[in-house]
Amino acid sequence: MIDQEQAARTLINLIDVVHQENWILLNKEDMASKTEEYYINFFKEHHLEEAIDEIKAVTEKNKSFFQRFVNHEEVDAKEMRDFMEPYRFIKSKYILKKSSKS
Repeated sequence: MIDQEQAARTLINLIDVVHQENWILLNKEDMASKTEEYYINFFKEHHLEEAIDEIKAVTEKNKSFFQRFVNHEEVDAKEMRDFMEPYRFIKSKYILKKSSKS
């Protein structure tokens, strides 16, 4: 079973390995909004504003899934992979692309 802490750690590590201890900021009752807020702040800090609308859409789509973590419902590995796929896509589209240009 994948719990809220594991999900928070994975979401942070996708975009911000340097500050991976920040996973604690996402491990809250309002996990969806905290995750969206963290990603938006990261994108603004790294001049990736074009990713903000996408992260908002992903958060909206996944609100019920975030709630499952908060409610301590069981989430298996396949569900977690499916949940994480849009975040991995955003990483490859914006973050990795920017890294390769630098």
